[in-house]
Amino acid sequence: MKTSKWLKKYGTLFLMLCMLSIPTICSIPATTVSASTIQPMSDCIEWRYKFVNGKTYKRLFNYTTNSWIGDWILVK
Repeated sequence: MKTSKWLKKYGTLFLMLCMLSIPTICSIPATTVSASTIQPMSDCIEWRYKFVNGKTYKRLFNYTTNSWIGDWILVK
């Protein structure tokens, strides 16, 4: 019983202190970044799918260079 009152009292105090510190953490000023300083480190490559006559085909597509990689592969 004693620990329950102690836990409620100090738990509430801890939560209130945490809530008071949130605005100071969130008020970090935003920095401006120009597009010329952002450089991708790797290409964005994902599978593209097409359906022909009930069959599924897949092929890799490079979104960074807008080009296909390899040939169409029959999935099922």
